[in-house]
Amino acid sequence: MKKGHEQIKKTVELLKKIYNFKGPLHFTDFSNLESIFNEGSIYSRSFCNNNSVVFHDVADSEVIQHTAIDVQNCTRLYYKEKTMTLYRNEGIKVDGSNPHVPIPVYLLFDEEILYLDYTIFTDGNAGSEYTKYGIDYNFFNNIMDWSTIFHRGPIYMVDGPDKWEFKRKDKLNYCLHNLYH
Repeated sequence: MKKGHEQIKKTVELLKKIYNFKGPLHFTDFSNLESIFNEGSIYSRSFCNNNSVVFHDVADSEVIQHTAIDVQNCTRLYYKEKTMTLYRNEGIKVDGSNPHVPIPVYLLFDEEILYLDYTIFTDGNAGSEYTKYGIDYNFFNNIMDWSTIFHRGPIYMVDGPDKWEFKRKDKLNYCLHNLYH
């Protein structure tokens, strides 16, 4: 357990009350479920690629090409459903474009994952150069912009720095976690 996990737990209790937080979510395609259940684990993209684990990658390949290897070495978990990226990636694409996630599935994890030593938190899209990373209760309790992370509904802003910062925080808010350790 992380040092200070009790403080993180207090924040999680507030997130449940204020934002109806249920626990960390992993997003995948239905076709990956059999492998996940048979293995009993969810592996990072890098682990799958390096160990010939066959999976349907639900990420945009152009985005992943520009994503740091350290991030690809982690399994991504989200704080909420329906982020902008998931909205863009899920479903059947009439034009055949990628990413193509015809049957999206969310796997709900116990909040205990947030308290483990090797969980890394991000305050936004890990592919963004502006995203900060943290591992302790100070980051989780004080750096995270929870009202933006849990925002639901349209974004009524003119294009510009404020809108892009909002999207960065809403887009891929997750904790990074190596579930194969």
